[in-house]
Amino acid sequence: MSTANNQPERFDNLQRLELESTIGFEGKVPHGLKLHPDRIHMIYPLGCNLVIENLQTRQQEFLLGHNNNVSCLTISNNGKYIASGQVTFMGFKADIIVWDYTSREPYARLVLHKVKIEDLVFTCSDRFLISLGGQDDGAIIVWNMETKEPVCGSAAQHKSAGITYCLAVSKEDEFQFYSAGNGTLRFWQLDVANRKIRPTDINTGIVKRIVKCMTVSNIENIQLIIGKLEKKSTISLGYLCIQRTDFINLTKMRDKCKYSQ
Repeated sequence: MSTANNQPERFDNLQRLELESTIGFEGKVPHGLKLHPDRIHMIYPLGCNLVIENLQTRQQEFLLGHNNNVSCLTISNNGKYIASGQVTFMGFKADIIVWDYTSREPYARLVLHKVKIEDLVFTCSDRFLISLGGQDDGAIIVWNMETKEPVCGSAAQHKSAGITYCLAVSKEDEFQFYSAGNGTLRFWQLDVANRKIRPTDINTGIVKRIVKCMTVSNIENIQLIIGKLEKKSTISLGYLCIQRTDFINLTKMRDKCKYSQ
């Protein structure tokens, strides 16, 4: 469009349109549909935005801050924070945004990982946020939510192992968590005083597994890792593994796997 003098018309003074409502859910983000602890709001990503939807009124609110697609999402146990990670272009760093749920504004922007944030999880106390970088990053970083600074970090897996896909935390100890993926399952101990995380590899037996998601459940003071698996040796998918962990001697863990397709 041009004016009478063939000069391009400027739109600087036009009012910016505000997003009012959306329809759709991609379902491509693992664990991307979350119910807030208040049991009233549902939270999910849609493109580069986060949608907070009231289940009673169906009213939607939007968290706008990412400049590319959201790749993972988690909520703190007390419901105070929402953390979301994104994917970006090769050679660039991917942002993690921690949102204040009450104000709906960014609380912190954490930038260290490259290309993609694979997974995010809060520890049981919500004192720390643990982030996992994607294939081109391959690092685990622990963040202090009070200082908004990284505590420490480490490579997520051995160089000989495949990609790490997911994280899970202990339900009782804020200094313990797990990572798993293609041929890798590790128990981690956080040492805040020395700013280190120390891994111990968990023996999964002769069956090579690709863990895509997992959680940790406490039953009679025994921690169980429950995960969805894929077997490398066959095309069968959707196996469920329950593995008992013994922290007294991690090298003598008893593998109790029951498979159902």
